[in-house]
Amino acid sequence: MGDGGQPTIPLPHIPPGFLLASKRIFPEASPVASSSYQSGVLHSKLAKDLAEITIRKSPDAVFWVGRDARIFRVNEAACQMHGYTEEEFKQLRVFDLTNAYQSDDWNDMWAMLRRKQSLTKESHHIRKDGTIFPIDATIFFLEGENLDFCACFIRDISERKEAEKALQKAYRQIENLKDRLADENLYLRQEISAQGPGNRGILTNDPGFEEILTLARRVAPTASTVLLNGETGTGKELLARLIHEDSPRRDRSLIKVNCATLPAELIESELFGHEKGSFSGAYAQRKGRFELADGGTLFLDEIGELPLDLQSKLLRVLQEGEFERIGGQETLSTDVRVIAATNRNLEEAITQQKFREDLYYRLNIFPLKLPPLRDRLNDIPLLARHFIEKHRPQTGSSVKTISPSSIKALQKYSWPGNIRELENIIERALILSTGKQLELPPLPHKTSPTANPAPAARTTPSSSLKEVEIEAIQLALTQCGGKIEGPHGAARKLEIAPSTLRDRIRKYGLS
Repeated sequence: MGDGGQPTIPLPHIPPGFLLASKRIFPEASPVASSSYQSGVLHSKLAKDLAEITIRKSPDAVFWVGRDARIFRVNEAACQMHGYTEEEFKQLRVFDLTNAYQSDDWNDMWAMLRRKQSLTKESHHIRKDGTIFPIDATIFFLEGENLDFCACFIRDISERKEAEKALQKAYRQIENLKDRLADENLYLRQEISAQGPGNRGILTNDPGFEEILTLARRVAPTASTVLLNGETGTGKELLARLIHEDSPRRDRSLIKVNCATLPAELIESELFGHEKGSFSGAYAQRKGRFELADGGTLFLDEIGELPLDLQSKLLRVLQEGEFERIGGQETLSTDVRVIAATNRNLEEAITQQKFREDLYYRLNIFPLKLPPLRDRLNDIPLLARHFIEKHRPQTGSSVKTISPSSIKALQKYSWPGNIRELENIIERALILSTGKQLELPPLPHKTSPTANPAPAARTTPSSSLKEVEIEAIQLALTQCGGKIEGPHGAARKLEIAPSTLRDRIRKYGLS
């Protein structure tokens, strides 16, 4: 008998881990339980209250299971989790809730639990409606004089498992993307190498353009800065890639920046990077293209559009190999080979004070002038057939050939958009063609001045092409009062770019 004549029951041996768990889950009961256990005797009412609190307040499902595997007590969380009522649970055994083990395994399970005193494992439970869900089970073995049983704490971990699956899926996607990028990089390298010895995807039969490729291959092994000049669509980026791939830097990146497509306020950050908090929206440190291209090649396209205030910073990097990020105090060094490209006349931009003369001479160490497509008439059949093969699979076209008359029509066109325009027209023709032969869409009414000069320029049947071109330019300049650009300029009349007309004037020494 205990104090006050209340009946007492011997305390079964309870593992320390179970007591600690009880203190965490049922703080209001643990002080009483602790002092009572220290005395070795527990009042039956307190024992009942403690059990009720344990079962009722647990956020997880709680099961009390006997030696015969029958469930003799559960809490509300267990009912909600599994879909059974408390009375229905009393008719069940552990095997009705899980397929992890059968009745034949129960004796071994019970012996292991008695030996270890507690177990923690992940498994699956079955609801009343037959659905299966993952659980995390913590089981304690409780031993008395005449009664052995176990207390099971069950937690539904469906959300955690779904999160793990989502994370694993994300990791797989990242790995797939990495593999895909590696494959694409290998594919691009193989494709570039397969386009012909040293040409890296540039197709030509034109002797003049072959000379340019020879010069490009000659400058490639050096560290010299290269300036590519040519109209839009003449292949400046392809030539820059050829130079990079033939250089000792081929194993590092070719980083590209288009100075014309970025807002002026973002170009500096794009080139040199910025520190966190250096301006509004700079939430983290960012490396610029000069850092990313360290040891490789930086291709600055449309360099003539670079703002004047950044031209001095670019000049410093080219001369000293040093720069600072926006908002940074540390001076960074970089080893970058620069290839610049423009479709503008930079000498004229210098005259107009839109481009620094010292930067121009620093970039113009090895200039290469790319001819427009209208000056590469022999390449038009080659390029047309190449674009047919390139775009035929994606357009589903059955076109196999292109007629001589279509080739002549292409050669008579002036190609203000150059090779890029030719590719677009071929792709459009593949979509529209219904037979085996390419059917060209109507071309704009612009013919090449070199392929089909204006009648007024043909003074004699024996005139050379140079003489015809000189007379055409002189006539256009006279008719336009010496004006080159604008809607009433000679370049518009001749249907060529102003920069091309200026090149012709300088070439022929015209005034």
